[in-house]
Amino acid sequence: MNNSINSKENVVHKKISFYDTKCDIKDVCICPAHWHNSLEILVMREGSVKFIVKEEEIVLSAGDFVIVPPLTLHAIINSNSSLFYVMVINLDDFINPITAYEINRFKTMDLNSSLVDDEVAHIVKARIIELISVFTEGKKISNIQLSSLVYSLFTSFYDCKVYNEEYLDKGNEDIVKMAVQYIENNYEKRITVEELSKYVNISKYHFIRLFKKCTNHTPNKYINIIRINEACEFLNAGMSVKETAVKCGFESANYFTECFKQIRKVTPTEYLSNQ
Repeated sequence: MNNSINSKENVVHKKISFYDTKCDIKDVCICPAHWHNSLEILVMREGSVKFIVKEEEIVLSAGDFVIVPPLTLHAIINSNSSLFYVMVINLDDFINPITAYEINRFKTMDLNSSLVDDEVAHIVKARIIELISVFTEGKKISNIQLSSLVYSLFTSFYDCKVYNEEYLDKGNEDIVKMAVQYIENNYEKRITVEELSKYVNISKYHFIRLFKKCTNHTPNKYINIIRINEACEFLNAGMSVKETAVKCGFESANYFTECFKQIRKVTPTEYLSNQ
């Protein structure tokens, strides 16, 4: 079996990003903890993944749907060979700030959860599938038609009635977001847990526990995941293993190779041969 992660991006009208993703590597972090201003929808086709959202873990299998509102910290970890679709909808292109606030009030919705009425979930899934078909079938539609599909989907959310009563309480998630942003901006430098805990102004012990709860990784493991993800880009661009190691903040090429194999399940050389 070819150990690989393949994510094909397709952007329509620069309003919706669509990814048809395949991963054959067991227990690999496909998508490190992150957040954005867009609404994200994941639809499982085959296999299973662990979807980490805020401080909760959701196991998704074939046929499962999950909807993630904007500004929500989330990550994806592959459990076994998996195929899934991801749509990222830029709300600024479809709705005004007041409506965006209403969308933000919703919790992450696992449409197979007992919290969502079966009949309502069926309607929401049907509208998601209709929107996905624009990409999978290469349909040529106008901006008005695309907007109509998105509005129809948003309208169906209200029937789910899964509200986040703590929307205005940023709390723990905001602390982890600060740390994640710091790591992404400084991954090529030496970063310590002490440095991160001081940056977010909480104790080292509390920071480690909180970070692991929200991302499913220790701070050091997350730092290396970000570095390895960046390293793949440099390797694909033709940079040598030694140069990539230095560029991404590793102390030696040997340690870089060790971390790369731990996270990607292959060495850098094997990774390149699979591309």
